[in-house]
Amino acid sequence: MFMRACKTLVAGLISVALASSGITALLATPAYAAGSTSQTITVGSLPSVAQVNQSYSMSATASSGLPVAISVEGSPANVCNASQSSYFVVDAIGTCTLTFEQAGDDTYAAAPTLTFTVTVEGAQQVITAGPALYVQVGASGQISASSSSGLPIQYSVVTLGAPNCSVTSTGLVTGLSVGGCIVLLNARGSRTIAAAPSVNQTVWVTALPEQSTPPSAPPSVTPTSPVGSGASSIDSGDIIFMIDQEATKKLKPSLDAKDVQSTTGGLMVFKGRNLLSIEKVFIADNIPAKIVKSADAEIELELPKASLVGLQNIRLKTSVGEKVYEGVVNYLTTPASKPVLPKSVIKTLKGFKVGQTALSVSQKAAIKAFAKSVGKYKLVECRGVSATIYMTCKYLKTIHKTGRVRVTKLNLKPTNPAAKQVRLVFSR
Repeated sequence: MFMRACKTLVAGLISVALASSGITALLATPAYAAGSTSQTITVGSLPSVAQVNQSYSMSATASSGLPVAISVEGSPANVCNASQSSYFVVDAIGTCTLTFEQAGDDTYAAAPTLTFTVTVEGAQQVITAGPALYVQVGASGQISASSSSGLPIQYSVVTLGAPNCSVTSTGLVTGLSVGGCIVLLNARGSRTIAAAPSVNQTVWVTALPEQSTPPSAPPSVTPTSPVGSGASSIDSGDIIFMIDQEATKKLKPSLDAKDVQSTTGGLMVFKGRNLLSIEKVFIADNIPAKIVKSADAEIELELPKASLVGLQNIRLKTSVGEKVYEGVVNYLTTPASKPVLPKSVIKTLKGFKVGQTALSVSQKAAIKAFAKSVGKYKLVECRGVSATIYMTCKYLKTIHKTGRVRVTKLNLKPTNPAAKQVRLVFSR
């Protein structure tokens, strides 16, 4: 400061001397070059993820002791409120970008600017769905579901082919064809509430009731006397009616198969009427199933552990014909285990030049390829010198918006080979 005062005094004396001698000179206030002593900024603890309607402290110090300027910017606008320099308040879902700067003075050069991005998450909501819904072809039923936030629910049918049901915006389901149907339930978020995880609602569409047919002839009944009575049925008056099983085998069976039973194969019991007439059973129309036990009102089958998935028919063969029950057995399958992916992946983007201000076409293509090969990630950290990391991370954020971005600036000389590249660390 003493030297600066001396320079100012000398400049003033020269100006006065020139003016008194009639010499016109343009002497502005001397412009002093910024100091050459380097300084760094140390930032206090910041959250990587913030919650709506919460406040968070922010602080920073410079190694020079000079004050640090802090700016906060929200995306979208008004996400973050930083009316005070010591903390910021989060008002909505989005991101808050905090920038820390120290411009330097006559002694100290400007400190490297530090930028941090904080992801803001909203309040969580959960969708609660009711039990599986059963409707007949052509009939309708209402899905029972609600969101913990009270926000409206959106309904859509999930299908790879022709759907077995349709659904309205209010959750009213109509059966189109026999089989299973999956309805996806979603609840969008709001400015302060995050979107709810999707929920699958199962709907089973059953066939219309069969038209009534004339009843079959009843089984023959033979009156018999009580065992050991020694008297005829006419004399005793006590008549025991016995079912003639041979006659029962001549009747068409009726299977109680209203509810779908899930299995991966093995023993399964069905109830019904006239089941003694069943001679053979086939699953999926032509795969035989073993009859383990059979009675007039109950039959136990051993279903094959075949490579079947989803709803299957049961075909009953009797001495008086065949009968098919559609979609009464649901074969389950064990989902394949997901591959174990590495928690972090490091990619290096090369080819930067000194003073480069925009990404080249090949560099943009490389960043897209990196993001595609990594897939979903929670965080990507850009490491490099200021100009390269800012343009790289900014472009990466525009093409892959699901992950957070963190910038780590490195103090490298332009001659350092590492200054011509950016390292991208993807974390899952």
